[in-house]
Amino acid sequence: MRPALVLHGVRPALQGEPLDVAEWALDALREAYGLTDTEIAVVADAIRALVGEAQQAARSQVEGVVTGERRCLNCGCSESHACPGGCVWATESLCSRCV
Repeated sequence: MRPALVLHGVRPALQGEPLDVAEWALDALREAYGLTDTEIAVVADAIRALVGEAQQAARSQVEGVVTGERRCLNCGCSESHACPGGCVWATESLCSRCV
């Protein structure tokens, strides 16, 4: 059984630059759970992918507001830029690939 992650000094760490915070978080995972460098790399890659998806979705929503074009809240597709392979509107704010 792995120990619970104890977050000592969270507030000072979270006040730093994003990359400093990310390094601090990965170090905390390594220390608390005894993760190997390979396991930490997998976690870091997953975090990068999630952050990239969130940034893309946010950019898409902003573009939709600027252009007035309806966008899927999950993937950001629109009438003029459908999902690869195509999609249709399943709800007011989600395409058929995201429901």
